[in-house]
Amino acid sequence: MNGYYTTENGKVTIAPSIVRTFVVKEIESSPCFRFSPTRGEGIGEYFSKRSIENSIRINFEDGRPYIGLTLQVLFGTRIRLKARDLQGSIARAIALGTGLEVRDITISVDRVYCEPTDSAALPAPPSQSQDIELEEV
Repeated sequence: MNGYYTTENGKVTIAPSIVRTFVVKEIESSPCFRFSPTRGEGIGEYFSKRSIENSIRINFEDGRPYIGLTLQVLFGTRIRLKARDLQGSIARAIALGTGLEVRDITISVDRVYCEPTDSAALPAPPSQSQDIELEEV
């Protein structure tokens, strides 16, 4: 099913894939949310096409989209505050880009993840001098 709205000249229909592109763009720009991997995917597969498709569910009722998201959240994030901000930015992007009024955006937090530590902040490993001269006995 597609989203739609009517104008004085007729009906404008928007495909779910168009709505999905706006959702993906907003999630990818979020500093604390990211897509959840699907079963059987390794750690490097977080943004595979299959993960994205399984993390976003879009349904339409009366031409207005219902969006369901399954995401991971960065450890230490104030989930209520940041989820509300993400919902607002997604709804705003869809309204500005397509003209559709979003009916509902549901965010389910699947996991909590931690960012890897910055290797520059870690102490350097001890280095060995290459100019050692050995005396023969």
